Amino acid sequence: MRQSALFLILVCLSFSAQAGQFLSSTYVTLEVEAAGDCKGEKVLPITGLDNQVIAHLCAKPHSSCSIEGSCLIKNGSETKIVAFARMDKLTHTSRWTELNPARCKYGLGVKNICLDPYYTASADPEVYKLGDVLFVKSLKGLQLPSGEIHTGHLIIRDFTPLLVGTGPDRLHVYTGLKSEGFNNDLLESFDLTGNTKSFEFEKLDEKSAEKVRAARNYPAIPGASLSERVEK
Repeated sequence: MRQSALFLILVCLSFSAQAGQFLSSTYVTLEVEAAGDCKGEKVLPITGLDNQVIAHLCAKPHSSCSIEGSCLIKNGSETKIVAFARMDKLTHTSRWTELNPARCKYGLGVKNICLDPYYTASADPEVYKLGDVLFVKSLKGLQLPSGEIHTGHLIIRDFTPLLVGTGPDRLHVYTGLKSEGFNNDLLESFDLTGNTKSFEFEKLDEKSAEKVRAARNYPAIPGASLSERVEK
């Protein structure tokens, strides 16, 4: 996972060959305020690849954004989505990309692939490849905050070092921005939390997976233009 975007809401899933256990683990989305009164904390810049400052943050939220890899920065009515790009070798400081909301509204996984709430999974890169699609029967029918009904599909859009070597039986599922109503209550209402819940799943063949990717506008998100640049 690109240390994955936005102190994202994540859900851990565990699978065996044909079925597995849902391991309940959720995180609220990281949405931070631009530096105002930092109450004694240092004020640190979010610096772009062109060395221009995108925003200033207090030290603690700056550290959290660095750990997660992406975050939503609020400054009054203005919001910016930023994603970690690289470390500057000379200054040993981070460089960031401000994302284009017309292409990536929520944040980035790996290789400039946009995160798609409730349809994105991060997995072990030794087992899965980007674009692989899983069908989780228990997710089908879930009504999302947008009113959309979940089809039960998860697309691998992200990898995380934490999952390397864990095999096929562990995934992190990205569930979006808290400010847009995304939360784990929806999963609980479908009885998808707890350490002993079992459910069926399958990895789709490539022909079927391609149809799902097209429906979700992979590597962008539904409604976004593939011709738009990732960065703003």
